[in-house]
Amino acid sequence: MQYVKLGQSGLKVSRLCLGTMNMGSKEWKPWIFNEKESEPIIAHALDMGVNFIDLADFYSLGAGEEVVCNVLRRIARRDDLVITTKVGYAMNNDINAQGHSRKKHFQTPILTISPK
Repeated sequence: MQYVKLGQSGLKVSRLCLGTMNMGSKEWKPWIFNEKESEPIIAHALDMGVNFIDLADFYSLGAGEEVVCNVLRRIARRDDLVITTKVGYAMNNDINAQGHSRKKHFQTPILTISPK
């Protein structure tokens, strides 16, 4: 795997990033992989040297982050990964469930991955 600097941050990330829009809950979209189906995909990416994982809060309306983080808790070391997420997309029809307000982002539980 090749690694590159992430902007001016000094972080080195794999040239390939694992996108996770297809992981979460089939209730959101029928083509989504559940946790059991997602684990081999994540494991293969890690085995190939991917250390850069992309999430978004709206993937499966939050279930995507839960699925990916549950898998990572079991099979990875948090210190070895760079995990990014996108925010701002509408999570439901509530006026405060979209955008970049403090209400949306700081009243939402934050998912954490403990080091192995």
